Amino acid sequence: MGLQLLGTKYAGSTMASLINALNPVAISLCAVPVLGEKLTRNKVVGILLAVFGVYLIVGTGGEINLPGVILSLLSVLSWALVSVFTREGLSTYDTYAVTRAAAGLAAVCNFAAFLIEHFATHTAIPLGFPAIAGILYIGIVCTGVAHIFWNQGLATLPASNCSALYPVQPLTSAVMGVIFFHEVIGLSFLAGAACIVAGVLICLLLTGRK
Repeated sequence: MGLQLLGTKYAGSTMASLINALNPVAISLCAVPVLGEKLTRNKVVGILLAVFGVYLIVGTGGEINLPGVILSLLSVLSWALVSVFTREGLSTYDTYAVTRAAAGLAAVCNFAAFLIEHFATHTAIPLGFPAIAGILYIGIVCTGVAHIFWNQGLATLPASNCSALYPVQPLTSAVMGVIFFHEVIGLSFLAGAACIVAGVLICLLLTGRK
């Protein structure tokens, strides 16, 4: 998460989103040696089609910042390794135990990082109701519940199948932008959405075929 945020800071949100779209490819490739999953032709086609759909939606604007790109690539690799090793651990432990252990370790590391940043920058954090409500929402819904669902998906499906759903994130964000912020979508969004849906369906419905 830290690498992803730093990558977004330096590379920009557009470039970071495009690199983040490589997560399905990275997870599927890591699942082959770690979990022994087979990377079928249909999975490869479906994943690449979904990633291309993200490219159509997000675009390519902005200058390339090499440190930001490297940080974003490292975040993709680390998340892929986390996903496949979580999938392996779920064969022994249940979803809640794995999520609880990961959240506990993350809390310790993040609190230490908070102390370092706070005393280094002397930044005052106004803890009014909006800030507390936002922190609770991000911590409970966006992090806790989301990771429980993700880990439960990894426990149910092969890691490469779960990775095929990853490109749905920018599609969902774009749809929510239209609903809540009245953003306008164009033909590139519709084409990207079609590619994402088609890629996911190819991965999930044609899993048993080559």
